[in-house]
Amino acid sequence: MCWEREPGEMFLHDKAENNSKLMLNVEAGKVYYILQRMHMAYGWARTTLEELSEQDGLKYLKECTGPKVTSAQKD
Repeated sequence: MCWEREPGEMFLHDKAENNSKLMLNVEAGKVYYILQRMHMAYGWARTTLEELSEQDGLKYLKECTGPKVTSAQKD
């Protein structure tokens, strides 16, 4: 995901079996890279949010692939 916002304090949160929160002090002109990790075990899912360095964020982005689009098959 990518979005722009005004400088200032910002809270990100996600919800699974737990609530994960991350506070950022957003600065003008700066890019932030956030990694969301999913932890699955025995029928429950937990998540964590982690701010990455620019170097690590760019590394993860290079490993990403776009969504796969498939056409619907007719019976």
